[in-house]
Amino acid sequence: MRGKVLHFKERGDLAIIPAKIFEYSTDVLTFEINPNAIKCNLYLRVLIELSSNTIATEKKGIARRNYIFDFKINERRNMPEDLVTRINSSDLLKVKNVFLFHVVPYSYTIDFYDSNKFKSIRKIEKEVFAGYTGITELKDTDHIILFNKESDKDSYSFYTCFSSEIIGTKQIVLAIGANILCSLLFAIPGLRLNWDFENLWYVQFPWEWCLAILLLVSLVIYIFKKKE
Repeated sequence: MRGKVLHFKERGDLAIIPAKIFEYSTDVLTFEINPNAIKCNLYLRVLIELSSNTIATEKKGIARRNYIFDFKINERRNMPEDLVTRINSSDLLKVKNVFLFHVVPYSYTIDFYDSNKFKSIRKIEKEVFAGYTGITELKDTDHIILFNKESDKDSYSFYTCFSSEIIGTKQIVLAIGANILCSLLFAIPGLRLNWDFENLWYVQFPWEWCLAILLLVSLVIYIFKKKE
């Protein structure tokens, strides 16, 4: 396979060429490309398959979940020393343009993005996206695309935050438990006033309280079991 040169009417040619890839370490992939093979722009696209559901840093709250995306390219201050040494001793290609697309569910709230790098936001176009990535399960109304771009830098950094509301079983259980607990606390003064210390406690204890306490204990057990 020798690659392909694409010709455009209103811009320069683009070369798509095969790259020799070998694993340098468990965290680094090195690509060997001969830039002198052809005199035009080179295009490199990498597909990374994740072992988890997201590459974002997740912050979970009671009612909201935050997703923090922090992408860095060639930012050497955060690199291990051995990698910086390897980069300094290599003839690296300069990254002229970086395009970053966030494809997130339509229900997400955009909490932060860098306005200097932000270009556009739009609903996903299913057919175009499927042709580009091969992902066909998405619908036009399911996701949005937030597009960032930066050019002509020695290093690049993109920081974006999204959040989503969490109204699930856990929140409903917590609300029910809080309601039961408050009802029991409000009923204590009345029970104390009518309490006869000469009679057996279980004879005076309302059966409704027994049922409420049993339900409250069950909810607590359910929450801790769900965490495990």
